[in-house]
Amino acid sequence: MIKAKIGAILASGALLLSTAMPAFAQGTTNLTVSDNGADTNNVINSDVTKTNTVVQNNTATVTNAVTVTGDTGGNDANKNTGGSVSIQTGDATSRVTLSTKANVNVATTPDCNGCSGTLNGSISGNGADSYNHINASQTTTNSVFQNNLADITNAVTTDLTTGDNRANENTGGTSGKDVAIMTGNAGSEVTVNNRANANLANLGGGTGAGGSSTTNLTISQNGADSNSTINRSNMRTDTITQSNLADISNALTLSGGTGGNRADENTNDSVFVGTGDTAAIATVMNRANFNAATTDCGCLLTDNKTISGNGADSYNQVNQSLADSLMLFQGSGDEHQAGNGAMFSNALTIDPVTGTNHTNENTGTTGANGVAVLTGNSGSLATINNTTGANVFGSLTLPNGTDLGLSFDMGGLFGFLGV
Repeated sequence: MIKAKIGAILASGALLLSTAMPAFAQGTTNLTVSDNGADTNNVINSDVTKTNTVVQNNTATVTNAVTVTGDTGGNDANKNTGGSVSIQTGDATSRVTLSTKANVNVATTPDCNGCSGTLNGSISGNGADSYNHINASQTTTNSVFQNNLADITNAVTTDLTTGDNRANENTGGTSGKDVAIMTGNAGSEVTVNNRANANLANLGGGTGAGGSSTTNLTISQNGADSNSTINRSNMRTDTITQSNLADISNALTLSGGTGGNRADENTNDSVFVGTGDTAAIATVMNRANFNAATTDCGCLLTDNKTISGNGADSYNQVNQSLADSLMLFQGSGDEHQAGNGAMFSNALTIDPVTGTNHTNENTGTTGANGVAVLTGNSGSLATINNTTGANVFGSLTLPNGTDLGLSFDMGGLFGFLGV
């Protein structure tokens, strides 16, 4: 029996990134304008920016070419005189397994909300006609770009033969001298399993997710005709772009023969040709292009705004702006080039043969068996399973029932991909 097992696991195809960056604006920030004299101009500008950018790219090119040839046939026993002639061949079997696993991106950014900590902004006790301003800006940008390209080619050819035997022009001379050809079985099994291209992005998968922030903004006890303003802004933008391209080509040719035997022009008591069974099994499974993304960057905000006790004709104002934006590109095919592209080509040729046997122009076959041809069974089974293109935001149940869920258990993803 011939066995061939080829497994390609691209080590560079599994990229794992977990960012554990310092929390944005953690602790306490105090911005204070106080106890300044009349006609003063007092300004505090605070601008804090945090940017998380993750870029993951995989390219896999895999080519497997397997040729298996097994032959116990092709035997000749011709032109013999004075005895029995027998050809008996053994079995010819093969099993080929090809397994290719490529391209997994996993990105986790635990601290993504940018809202942890306490901000205290205070303008108080400043003199008449003073100009007092506090400008506090916080900006968080989270960007994840994941891309996979897989080009997988499998070519498998198996050719197993126990037939094509010849027992011709033999002369037994007396009764009881037989000509017999008996072939063994021929069987081949080919399994091709391709798994490629999975992206998983989890914004807020760590302790920074679901944080809390307290903001205390106070304008109080400032003099007459003073001008006091607090401007507070908190902006967050999340961008996730996931794309896959899979080009998978499988070409399988399974040939098996126990037939094609000839027992012609013999002068013997009996002529017998019996062939073994031939069977071919081909299984192709392609799984490619899965995107999963979730965000848990929520923030519990506690805001305290106070304007009190300021002098006559004073101008006092607190402005707060909060903005949260999510841009998710899965299978959109827009200018971000996100999406899934799959090209599967499966070509199977299966040709099991037990027939095409010949017993012609034999003489003297007066025995009990006379001339007999008995062929074995011929069977084939072909299975092709293609699964491609899943884009999910929030939770994911993969085709074989593996549930990643919001927790994004990495074992679940790798269990599905077999990594």
